[in-house]
Amino acid sequence: MGKETLLTETSIDLPNNVIQNGRFVFSSTKSLKTTIEELEKVELEVVQKSFESKYEKGFRSYKPMVSPNNLALQSQLSNEITLKKEQKGTSKNTDEDNDLISDPLLAAFVNDNNEIIVNDSLYKIVEDQGVLIVHLKDTTYLYDYLKNQSKTSKISLRAASDCGGYQQMDDRITLFIAPIDDCGGGGYSGGGSSGGSSSPVVDPEIKLQDIIANLKNCDINKSFFQNLFGKSYSCTENFDSSHRIKTEFWDQSWGFYKSAGILTKTQTKTLGIWWESNSDEIHMGINKILLKYNVPAPEIYKYKNPNIHSDFIKSLSPVYIYNSYYYTKNESFNSTLGNATFNNIWYTTTLKVEKNSIPFL
Repeated sequence: MGKETLLTETSIDLPNNVIQNGRFVFSSTKSLKTTIEELEKVELEVVQKSFESKYEKGFRSYKPMVSPNNLALQSQLSNEITLKKEQKGTSKNTDEDNDLISDPLLAAFVNDNNEIIVNDSLYKIVEDQGVLIVHLKDTTYLYDYLKNQSKTSKISLRAASDCGGYQQMDDRITLFIAPIDDCGGGGYSGGGSSGGSSSPVVDPEIKLQDIIANLKNCDINKSFFQNLFGKSYSCTENFDSSHRIKTEFWDQSWGFYKSAGILTKTQTKTLGIWWESNSDEIHMGINKILLKYNVPAPEIYKYKNPNIHSDFIKSLSPVYIYNSYYYTKNESFNSTLGNATFNNIWYTTTLKVEKNSIPFL
């Protein structure tokens, strides 16, 4: 993980010098990505303790990572979050667990002012605009820019975002908004299935399937900021006023980092704030999932059949794939007429791919 973090099997050391003026500092986007990837391999309790040590020294996360057993710290941070909401004029009853950042590790590295430093640039996540980016020396300029903005200019800023990406606001400030898929419509589709009958068999797996079959569908909540930071959906089921289970789906990008994932967790409300709680066991099932790949097209220059060609040749005959094998028809070229003819006999063929691999084979 380089110089910025030190990782062992039982502990994580995030040195103080990676926090400056209340913000985590990373030398590059690659460093941030590598750090998060390494932390994902560590037990959650170990990661929580590491961030708790930072909170003791004054750092505050956008979404704090706190052990369910550390009730004292939960209460302290709950009071601070509630006070900050009051100062911003936000309702106490508003669920603070919004969807600007769904990835839990990134949300722990970003501070409670929605800021992080990557490669000498300050990234500030602004909920109704996108991600504003400036060089560190222009931090005060950015704050003045935000302070002087009118409500009208914010609305026009969103309207000007179009398909997303980077947009130069002036000679110092860059705006990033997550690109929209296909730059058009879109939305969420999904569903579940229910039904089934009880079984007298005591097998634990069958009992689990009976429980799953009788679960009711959970209403999906979409984030208001879908077109700014990507897609984010959540679903909650309350057991009572202080206990619930929450499932999150997201595919988001902030210019310096992108993340996609699914997370299910139980939560307990402490002083008005929802915190992750302990569970003996959580099962999450997915009925269907659609993955889109942007795979570079392979460049097939030549192919050969050992029974026909002595070496790889360029040919006009089309190549077909069947059961992971390549086939083509024998080709003959008429130099007088200047055209090619093919017989009806299929031959297995070897391809010569000089750039990009052929996917899924």
